[in-house]
Amino acid sequence: MTEINVNQLPAQAPADGEIKKKKLRRHKKLRAADVIGKIALLLGAIIILVPFWILLITSFKSPAEIMSADFTWWPKEFNLDGYINAFNFETAAITSNVLIGLGNTLLYTLPTTIIGLFVSGMSAYAFSKMHFKGREVLFGVLLLTMVMPGTVVLIPQYTIYSMIGWVGTPFPLMIPGMFGAAGTVFFLRQFMRGVPDEIVEAAEMDGLGKFRAYWMIMLPVCVPAFIAQFVLNFIGGYNDYLGPILFLGEGDPSRFTLQVVLSNMVSPQESETQKRMANAVVALVPLIILYLFSQNFIIDGISVSAVKG
Repeated sequence: MTEINVNQLPAQAPADGEIKKKKLRRHKKLRAADVIGKIALLLGAIIILVPFWILLITSFKSPAEIMSADFTWWPKEFNLDGYINAFNFETAAITSNVLIGLGNTLLYTLPTTIIGLFVSGMSAYAFSKMHFKGREVLFGVLLLTMVMPGTVVLIPQYTIYSMIGWVGTPFPLMIPGMFGAAGTVFFLRQFMRGVPDEIVEAAEMDGLGKFRAYWMIMLPVCVPAFIAQFVLNFIGGYNDYLGPILFLGEGDPSRFTLQVVLSNMVSPQESETQKRMANAVVALVPLIILYLFSQNFIIDGISVSAVKG
């Protein structure tokens, strides 16, 4: 019987032990990185949310508590005078009533966003599913307009709108946006490129024209992308200040948008701080509601477009 030399056996047990130790060290490093990442996200969230919390609690403080040298993170007593003033049309001037500005903003922004999104979708459909000469060149020109700062064309725009009598009216804020936006076209095109061409071709073979194929096939498929772009474009119009102050600043105050109304509330009087904070909170409410109802669509629309692009 042949004797087995123990020294010639492979050192399997020590090798397995080393592998386990390496895996354990790697696992600890990953856990440490995960903890550091969560701490960084928590600090970032605190930095972002603290100003909003200060805004909210200040809107409920009395003027005396607001101007007190001792800052408190919770109102000593709730004072609703700021919100009463915001919802009182009789005592508040037109230029300082946040609800009038909110109504004007929705009136100017909602139709513009909806129509512009529909038109941008048609352009994106043409660039993604229709084949015509010069398509890539036109799309390149469209992308070129995205790198131009909007302030570059403000003076020519103001000159043109002044010549046709639009300055002092909401038309400069509404009509141009109804023709779509380059960024929206690019985003929707990336999403539509992920839709198989065979679906559109089959629809057209069944007798649907280009427009009906876009309306009946592409729109339902691209709902997440359209909702995501609607929210982003609406927020852009909702928060716009430069355009309204430029084109409406010399017009009827009853046509002022929300951001112009809020800017007119900046007063050196210390007693006005509570009213300004309350009006700012009221202005935030529509955006918060919109986000709560559409956050899943925003995430799905943007993430799918990034993958399909």
